[in-house]
Amino acid sequence: MRPKKPVEKPQSELFHIRLDVVCDPTNSLVKLADRIDWDGLDEKFASLYAEDGRPATATRMMIGLTLLQSLYGLGEDDVVNRWPENPYWQYLCGETFFQHRPPIVRSGLSKWRKRIKSKGMEALLQQTLVVGLDVGAVKQTSLKRVSVDTTVQPKAIAHPTDAKLLNRSSERLVNLAKRLIKKQRNDKNKLYSLHEPHVACISKGKAHKKYEFGNKVSVCVTNKEGFILGTQGLEGNPYDGRTLKGALDQATQPTGTRPQRCYVDRGYRGHGVSETGIFISGQRRGITPTIKRELNHRSAIEAVIGHEKTEGRLG
Repeated sequence: MRPKKPVEKPQSELFHIRLDVVCDPTNSLVKLADRIDWDGLDEKFASLYAEDGRPATATRMMIGLTLLQSLYGLGEDDVVNRWPENPYWQYLCGETFFQHRPPIVRSGLSKWRKRIKSKGMEALLQQTLVVGLDVGAVKQTSLKRVSVDTTVQPKAIAHPTDAKLLNRSSERLVNLAKRLIKKQRNDKNKLYSLHEPHVACISKGKAHKKYEFGNKVSVCVTNKEGFILGTQGLEGNPYDGRTLKGALDQATQPTGTRPQRCYVDRGYRGHGVSETGIFISGQRRGITPTIKRELNHRSAIEAVIGHEKTEGRLG
């Protein structure tokens, strides 16, 4: 059933502490909570629920917990268990009075993400961008100049060897064992992990790490501020050039502004994109002083990806 909105209680209650009295209005989480369009997000997610049945947890609560999990790089258990200790977290999630018990069970977050799917996460990213424009963290003109790159989201798997996988395959499905036995050196759809068969081996071409086992992820940021406009998880190990159009389309949806110039590395040659001007590292033809400066700033996306891996749970 569609979640009910939290009931606002303007009057104080005996033995209950009002959060708007306890929390500092200059705190970043309080400012964020006051700027997000909670009613708009509630309407966007309303269609995901049935009309009857048991009422679901409030949309603001689920969105708030998801934002806290991302902001502080926490696991689902940590964010749920630590929620009763922090009044600012509770204020962000829409509570009026301080609560002493966890708001949901740990599995509620993963089930909610499966319910809203990628479109729902894009709606949250769009709201982040709206707030960023509102507070001046990113300028409207910056949406026309973007940088795109891909990285690997590594998976926690042991280094794969055929013998190790074959020994364990007796504990798994027979078809995976058959797939492993028939595997050839030059096959494209190789099996590297039994518990995560979708994992791909991605060549990085770096001296310290030639190969990584995981999923490829595309990231699009503004060229000037490094503000994230879109991220996409990519199935398998597609060629970077084939992923560029999808990355630019995704960056256009939340803003309605199509990037005019996009800066990428040499792995994107042969991209086939014509709606946006694409400039590749090392390019000499058609480079003005402004474009040269923005092209040199393309490498700043590596720092954004690094922060996402160490602080944003991408790693």
